[in-house]
Amino acid sequence: MFLLYLKLNNISKRFQYQWVLNDVNLTIPSGNMIGLKGENGSGKSTLLKIISGILPATKGHVNYLLEEKEISSSLLYKYISISGPYMSVIEDFELETLIRFHQKVKGYKENISVEEVLDIMDLKSHAH
Repeated sequence: MFLLYLKLNNISKRFQYQWVLNDVNLTIPSGNMIGLKGENGSGKSTLLKIISGILPATKGHVNYLLEEKEISSSLLYKYISISGPYMSVIEDFELETLIRFHQKVKGYKENISVEEVLDIMDLKSHAH
């Protein structure tokens, strides 16, 4: 298991003329869990997308530290994932193919097999 430490420095995001986030500063130590609360349109999903590297901040930056070493943004995909209600998967993939795709992109803990993932999720009967 790895310990990822996040530090948000003056994160701001603007969509055209509307500022959704303005100078967000936050430190999330390894092993901690946080919750985001706010009304619709308050920037919760935008902040998560910035943290995950899906969306760039208009101003500011996020530091990603793994065991006190900075992680390059080009390698961030190996350590952070995001899932949300409006994020689509490739519908043409069978479940087994989708799991194999993610295994190649992210890798799995302890080299777990696709069959073991299907078994853990109790989805073997839906693999194809």
